[in-house]
Amino acid sequence: MFQGNSVSVNVTAFLRTASALLGGLLILGAAGGATGYAWYAARTSTERMRDDALQHARDTARGLAAAYTEQINRQLLGFDQSLDGMVRDWEANPSRFNLREWQTKAGVLNGVTRDLFVTDETGIIRQTTVPELVGQSAADLDIFRQAADRAGKKAETLIGLSAVNPIMRQWHMDVARTLRKPDGTFGGIIDAEYRITPIAAMFQAANPPEESFVALTGLSDGKLRVSIGSRTTTPNASIADSAMFAAVDAADNGVWVGPSAPDATPRIHAFRHVPGRDLAVIAGVGQAAALRPAEEWAFQTKLYASAVSALSGLIALFVTGTLIAARRRAAGTLMARTNLAAANALAEVSRVQREAVSRRLSAALAAVNDGLAIFDAHLNLIEWNTHFPERLGVNPSFVRVGMPFEELLRFQAEAGAFGPEIDPEAEVERRTAILRAGTFNSSLNFQAAGRFIEPRFRPLAEGGFVALFVDVTEARHSRQTVREAHDAVARARTARGRVLAAISHELRERMGVLTRAIDALRGAAPAAGDAVTRVARTAAHAGALADETDDMLAMETDRVVPVPALVAVEPMIRDAVDRFQPIANDRGLTVWPVIDPAAPEELVADRTRVRQLA
Repeated sequence: MFQGNSVSVNVTAFLRTASALLGGLLILGAAGGATGYAWYAARTSTERMRDDALQHARDTARGLAAAYTEQINRQLLGFDQSLDGMVRDWEANPSRFNLREWQTKAGVLNGVTRDLFVTDETGIIRQTTVPELVGQSAADLDIFRQAADRAGKKAETLIGLSAVNPIMRQWHMDVARTLRKPDGTFGGIIDAEYRITPIAAMFQAANPPEESFVALTGLSDGKLRVSIGSRTTTPNASIADSAMFAAVDAADNGVWVGPSAPDATPRIHAFRHVPGRDLAVIAGVGQAAALRPAEEWAFQTKLYASAVSALSGLIALFVTGTLIAARRRAAGTLMARTNLAAANALAEVSRVQREAVSRRLSAALAAVNDGLAIFDAHLNLIEWNTHFPERLGVNPSFVRVGMPFEELLRFQAEAGAFGPEIDPEAEVERRTAILRAGTFNSSLNFQAAGRFIEPRFRPLAEGGFVALFVDVTEARHSRQTVREAHDAVARARTARGRVLAAISHELRERMGVLTRAIDALRGAAPAAGDAVTRVARTAAHAGALADETDDMLAMETDRVVPVPALVAVEPMIRDAVDRFQPIANDRGLTVWPVIDPAAPEELVADRTRVRQLA
């Protein structure tokens, strides 16, 4: 009976154990299946997200390239239309051609060009929208040589490289048409400035994605005309040897993935040739930026799969009934929450510190006592501090973003900041011309509210400048005070000079009488010859005081001129001893010369100056 019960218990225990083992295996299998499915779903969704991100980047690059190409083509067609009309007008009657009237009529070029000029067949500028350029030579410009070489060919619009030259001092491309005389010979060119800044602004206006690269490049030379998105790119940089340019040159449009030529950053590029032009537009979307959402999704899915795996493991451990594992899970969860709270606290501290730094920077800018303003290449106001309107003498509500500097100058001229006797319009034109030329000087100073203001300018690499308007009223007063003090010193020095001159004159007269008396004494008392000689030498030294007085006047006016000559050393030393001997005798002292045998016999010196020192 007991044995039967034992067998029954053993069977029951075995069944329970087997049931528990089977349940555990089922649970572990389900956990393993859930883990496997989670990782499979993570991998497949990540690949799908990556493919979608790459396709979206390709579509974005294609859209940007198409939009940029359309804009560039529209602008170039505007150049074609305007220049074609100018050429026809000039060739119909060159003497009546007026470039300024055409500048007004060519409204399609507003925003992309500002300056135009017309040259004769030798390259001399005959008409221009910048009067100071009339008479200058453009013969050395590449665009002029290119037009002259193509004088006999079909008329077409020529587009040059990006350049800065003495004719047009900002980055631009020359867009020109050839002029022909009535006999068909080369008559010069009409050139329009295709500015780089509006092209770059147009690129930026499309709001390209992060780490994007946009460029306009030449197809025949492989040189960039303008680009954005790469700090290492400069106008006219060559990309002709790059794989990117090889892809652009091989087809009219397409997509190429690889490192951008200027900075070797991996990007997804779309390109299009500008119709009928030797130009192509390249739009590149940063590969890393494009894949960042997919990478974040991959991280999240991996995190999710890891969480599922961890959860399955925790369930398996829970099924096995290990309390220690449960406690460890609780401890791990607490630690994770603690770390998350610490991370959130650190992020909040960082945000507060960042805002504090921003406030300090703003306070530092506001604390600048001088007026500060930034103007773009078109002399339009971009940024300014609170002291800027005060220094210019204008109401702060009058100042606005994009305000032309010319408008500020006109307000100042009408307010009398440049003086009451000037023509306001002429002065505004003069100052505007100086600012455009970039030849800043002191003629731009002015007064505002009774204060003297000195503008100081620092040009910017991309065009425009930073202007600092400094109140120099106190400095001017200080300089005036110094000048008055200097004049007072000069007057005192002149008065002292007159006194010393009078003393010198009196000494010379008295010493003349004394010298004649010594000569008479030397003839009347030969026995006192040595004493008379010493008296005569002392008198001569006293007479030299008059000359030394004149020397003092000369030294004060920096008019002392040394007269070097060969001077015997021994006689010069003995002469000095003889002059000091009477003074030494009166004090009970004896003076005698000591001459080093190695000393030179003669020196080159000014005898009078040496005697004055002795």
